[in-house]
Amino acid sequence: MKPASKTVRISGTGHAGHQGRAFNAELGSEIRTNQAPIAKHCLRELTVVSEDIATIAEALALADRMITRHRSKQWARHLDLEIPVFRRATFERSEVYQALLDAACFLTGDDWSISFTERAGQPAKERYLQLVCDDPTYVVPYSNGLDSFAQSELLKADHGERAVWEVRAGKLQRGSDAPRASLVEVPRRFYAGHPRELSYRTRPIVYFSIAAIAAATSKSRYIAIGENGQGSLGPAFARFSSEWPFRSTHPGFIARLETFLTLALEADFSFTQPQLWRTKGEVVRELRERGLLGEGLSRDSCSARPNQRRGFAGCGYCGGCLLKQTAIFAAGVNEAPLVALDYALRTPEMRGEPITLNEREIFARSAKSMDLFADLSSRPDRDVQIARVAREIPSHHGDRAAKLLGLAERHRDEWRGFVHSLPAQSWLKEQFASA
Repeated sequence: MKPASKTVRISGTGHAGHQGRAFNAELGSEIRTNQAPIAKHCLRELTVVSEDIATIAEALALADRMITRHRSKQWARHLDLEIPVFRRATFERSEVYQALLDAACFLTGDDWSISFTERAGQPAKERYLQLVCDDPTYVVPYSNGLDSFAQSELLKADHGERAVWEVRAGKLQRGSDAPRASLVEVPRRFYAGHPRELSYRTRPIVYFSIAAIAAATSKSRYIAIGENGQGSLGPAFARFSSEWPFRSTHPGFIARLETFLTLALEADFSFTQPQLWRTKGEVVRELRERGLLGEGLSRDSCSARPNQRRGFAGCGYCGGCLLKQTAIFAAGVNEAPLVALDYALRTPEMRGEPITLNEREIFARSAKSMDLFADLSSRPDRDVQIARVAREIPSHHGDRAAKLLGLAERHRDEWRGFVHSLPAQSWLKEQFASA
């Protein structure tokens, strides 16, 4: 038996014949997650397995960032992890272990091999007076974006402020708004040198695992994910080359992750996706009509780093920004564009800053993804494509094929309406208005 350790060991390889890479990360140094804010909010002591869940999530994220894909050969990598945990027997139970692998493989498209060792030291102990307090019904993973803002506001309007608890992983980005009254932030960090892989598909494992720890500690019934149907299911119809589909809030992934987390935490909560079958435009319209929009349009839905946004809330060319602009138009909200979307590919500069080749490619890809989903209803292979995606959605969602077709048709109307509204010289209009 190996001695107790605080070292996460990671190795991985890309395509056959490529030399692999291996490195170690120390818990408490390279990997750190401070869950004390959760315990303080709930006035309860965290379970030991909660610390293990956070460690596993961060270890998967670190491996995902540090082992480079070799897309010219294939997407998938083989990732081998050895993770120290306090409750080793819990994670070596076959149903728990298999659920973890199923979730990770479905999300990233990689071949994961995970083993567990005994963790050295003692779990953190922060005791709080056991008081009877109002426990929230819903935990909302809060990203500071429009989707999570909308989901939180709608739940509060329907169930009251105390029924909703916003939980965010990681420090607030510089320049973002001050934390909301209902928001609890859980500081986290992982580091082992300069990250190499940019795809970073494991991000939702971290965020939703921390939300699950909060739900288990607070005895909440639901974790409410606010992502709209275009963001959750649209990417399944816009596959590029050998790239694995983007599945950060795909219901197939959410169901697999829920199985792992509820089994490991021995908790009775469930993930819910209230906006899964709605467009973002429909959600924004409801906020406007119910007087809940408030500061919602200032929420950040951008995937670009802050220093790449040229002083704006969003870059204007990534998928999140393009979908947000489409939703704002569809909802009938009079809002100025995030940036000069119309000219981003046509002119060498935007707002006085050079437009890089990478930014041009991101914009073109984002627009093409939007158009592919919009074009679904007119494709000759429409039924085959819908059946393929519907099979991956859990059956409790009802008539998945009919819902997918309806979602795609409403997305088509919003996207084409937005494109046709643009000036005649717009690159987007030139490329997509003829559809």
